[in-house]
Amino acid sequence: HVLHFIQGIEEPLISAIDCLSPCGFCGQSQLAHPKCALKLKVTSSHGSEFLTDCPIQAQIKFGYADKGSQKQLCQNIPLWCPLCPLPPHLKVTDWRPRVWRYNMEQHLNFHHPEYTHPGKLIGVPLPSSTAATVFLTPLEKVRLGVPVHPKFMLISMPTIKLPPSHLLQPWL
Repeated sequence: HVLHFIQGIEEPLISAIDCLSPCGFCGQSQLAHPKCALKLKVTSSHGSEFLTDCPIQAQIKFGYADKGSQKQLCQNIPLWCPLCPLPPHLKVTDWRPRVWRYNMEQHLNFHHPEYTHPGKLIGVPLPSSTAATVFLTPLEKVRLGVPVHPKFMLISMPTIKLPPSHLLQPWL
């Protein structure tokens, strides 16, 4: 429902979805309702757990939710924004704030306005690692019933550092 709301697709809802950073569980704004704020920590090399006080939170199986399935199409999972700086004292296993995948464009607008994204085509190209993590593919959008826009191409590829040119010349 959150993705349809963000895309402007009307559908009957039991309760309204807030337009500012809606919670992936209840649809209320995480800004107006801090209890819905979401944190996540890595518990092992393959596991993680999240923390929220949303009254209608549900269990998330991250591996399945990230890829979606025939039964469960939703891929709105909590993500760490790779553009947000981490405090230097944080450990891998510490709690970190997360952004719901479907809220990522709004997060970029507010916290990283210099970057482009599918809804904003002017700015600094988005790093490829960020784009690959946060955006749905055209096939995923078709499965979820949302409009597929032209492929987003304003992505910066990682740069390869080459040795100084005198080291690249063939030996005679």
